[in-house]
Amino acid sequence: MKTLTKILSLVLLAAFIACEPDDKVELIPPSDGDAIEPNVGGPDQPNQVFIDLSTGITTTVAKDNWDLGFTTDDKFQVVLNYAAYVVARPTDKTNLDDVTSALVDVTYKD
Repeated sequence: MKTLTKILSLVLLAAFIACEPDDKVELIPPSDGDAIEPNVGGPDQPNQVFIDLSTGITTTVAKDNWDLGFTTDDKFQVVLNYAAYVVARPTDKTNLDDVTSALVDVTYKD
């Protein structure tokens, strides 16, 4: 039993010695509390504002200028413009020319 206690003591001592006092811990500074005032275009808010939080740069786009967006990441997603009330639903069509306004059903709900 004394041998086990000695071995355990040596392991714990080695663990404490391995930690050097000048090991630096990188601290992430807190937010500086900056405020971003996006240009939404007035009380009717005709604009959408995209904000790059890493730089604080804002990009303003009229919300009715686009319906579909396409991502360029590894997921290749299609994004719908919810601000312009764009919706999508599945169809049995495989040719885009076959998709017409006649397919629109205003009573469609998910």
